[in-house]
Amino acid sequence: KSLEFDNFLNSTPKSQAVLVVCVSAASPLASSKALSLIEDVNGIVWEKYGDMDLVTRKCNKKVEDLPYQCLQFDIAESRLLAQRYNIKSVPIYLIYYAGKLVYASHTFTQHYDARLEDHHPTVDRMHEPILKKAFGLTVNDVFRTLEHAKADGSKGKFLPPDFRFGISATAMGDAVLLAKIKPFPSATIANAKKKPLLQSVKVECTPVDGIEKRMTNVFGRSGKIGPGG
Repeated sequence: KSLEFDNFLNSTPKSQAVLVVCVSAASPLASSKALSLIEDVNGIVWEKYGDMDLVTRKCNKKVEDLPYQCLQFDIAESRLLAQRYNIKSVPIYLIYYAGKLVYASHTFTQHYDARLEDHHPTVDRMHEPILKKAFGLTVNDVFRTLEHAKADGSKGKFLPPDFRFGISATAMGDAVLLAKIKPFPSATIANAKKKPLLQSVKVECTPVDGIEKRMTNVFGRSGKIGPGG
């Protein structure tokens, strides 16, 4: 199942960074927002590096001539990347260089950016443009991350071959003990035992949010590559 996807990654130019956005038809809202962001990035890449005619909007260069390539992978159709990296929620952004994984995250920043100048921190808290800026989900964030990932890849700095998403042993807290508590002799006694243990367990958030296929390459069922729609 992985052969076609891996062959594609290995066939990309050695100096090209490949951004893969993992989405799922089971989470349409979160997926559509992620695809919209990456489509904006994809368009800018072609405009800036594709020798685009601004009148006809046609590019004279091919995708292999670009420094960055963007594609989507629907983990609802193929479990390949979900199983390989233990992906439990979408979107997830993966960046490869020379066929090897350089970056993997659900965002494009390593920390919450609380510096929101020119905006009221309370009034604008729920405004989507502000949230995108705060959590590293702007076009500039993507390009900054792509540049860093490409630089890391050129220096041989890759993620471990066995990289997988997950929570650390410390994050599990007392989850093992929690699972062993039985609802007998009474639910009251069981709940009293569970309450302090629950506070030490960090639960991964799962989004409850059609996916449009517009990128050059789309990977679907069983990791098979196909043209974007």
